[in-house]
Amino acid sequence: MKKIPFLIPALYLLILGGCQSDEELRKIKHDIAQIQEQIYQVENSQVEVQRQLKKTTETFEQQMEDRREEANQQEKIYALQDTVSQLDAKIDDLESKINRQKRMTSSYNVNTTPSSSSTETEMPSSVTGTDLEIQYNTCFGDFNRGEYQLAALGFEDLIANYPNSPFISESYYYLGRSYLELNNWQKAATNFDKLLKSSSKSSFIKPAMLYLGQCYHHLNMPRKAVMKLKELQNMFPNSQEASLAKSFLKKNQYER
Repeated sequence: MKKIPFLIPALYLLILGGCQSDEELRKIKHDIAQIQEQIYQVENSQVEVQRQLKKTTETFEQQMEDRREEANQQEKIYALQDTVSQLDAKIDDLESKINRQKRMTSSYNVNTTPSSSSTETEMPSSVTGTDLEIQYNTCFGDFNRGEYQLAALGFEDLIANYPNSPFISESYYYLGRSYLELNNWQKAATNFDKLLKSSSKSSFIKPAMLYLGQCYHHLNMPRKAVMKLKELQNMFPNSQEASLAKSFLKKNQYER
């Protein structure tokens, strides 16, 4: 009977220890539940992120496809504009040829009219004009056949032999065009610049300004290219060449 008082504290400690174990167990279970909830939220968040990423990727791909289509359409526009420019150049060529024929006829009439002070006909100017016409037509024919190197040599000789001829603007223009076709940007630019400085009334002013600006671009002179093409747009705002200049600036990212 004397041992009973000692058993009561022992039982109390045992029961207390059991209670503490249950409390720890509940706490562990609670912590586990919280961790599981956090994992669930993270998984849901990952699913949402993946969904947003997929949506963004699809949107980006669609935008890229739209831009590719827009670029293709723009390239078609540039191609059409280049075709129009070539047609305009051919029209200018025909007009130039007609004007040459008119000048030749006029020169012939003037030089075959009898002088008031003499009954003899003065012929030297007529002969010189004919030689000039033949040489010019030969060079022009070489250019039209695509013989650009031969045309360039011919136009250089013509300019050297007849620096004050009525065909000087045309000669500088087609000399520049010949070098342009040969990708000799420096010589092309030089002759287009000489044309612009030699005459302000030539019908070749507008195309010469356009080609000069393009030459500056190929010569890695962007500032001069932009200045010349902007000058063309300001001087002839409603011309085909101004439209082509605008397209060229945009195509080469000088403008947006």
